[in-house]
Amino acid sequence: MIRFIGDVHGKIDSYKKLIRGSLCSIQVGDMGLGFTRVVLPVLQNHYFIRGNHDSPAVCRSHPNNLGDFGITTIDSKRVLYVGGGYSLDQRGRLPGVTWWHDEELSYTQFEDILDLVQGKEIDVVASHEAPSAIVYQLGLGSNIVETRTAQGLEAIRRVIKPKLWVFGHYHLRFYRTVVGCRFVGLDELEYFDFKRPNRKF
Repeated sequence: MIRFIGDVHGKIDSYKKLIRGSLCSIQVGDMGLGFTRVVLPVLQNHYFIRGNHDSPAVCRSHPNNLGDFGITTIDSKRVLYVGGGYSLDQRGRLPGVTWWHDEELSYTQFEDILDLVQGKEIDVVASHEAPSAIVYQLGLGSNIVETRTAQGLEAIRRVIKPKLWVFGHYHLRFYRTVVGCRFVGLDELEYFDFKRPNRKF
């Protein structure tokens, strides 16, 4: 079983309570790393990707960070992870302190992801934002749909066929199957357990 956990926003004590019931987990961004007084201990078998409210440099230096993007195998499942996201409120934030200019992956990095997934079977995708087609279904504004990250994830969605795609970012609960893939959007400190293939999830 893999436990997926939504945005944490620096509430590390609450996060640690959520992982107690699982052997392994992936937190889908906005842990809050890089913000003052947010410290995440090293936790065996509990991983995270970065969101838009994380310092990319601080995340990359943490042993539990999966990285900006890649494929890993956890509990016999091939997981594609894609970090980063766009901050709609960046104008009110302080660069290098509460906002980071490289919060989103670049177009080149999304091209690298598309090359990476070609011909590979992916069981699960974990990302901070969601593909633009899914964001439309969330009923959010067009400025959220058209971020570089949402567009890049949409390009990925069109070429792979995972069983499950989990995301955070929007602070909304979302459970819907689209073209054979179950999309799960997690609210802050909400979790979702993806169980073994012979069990319902």
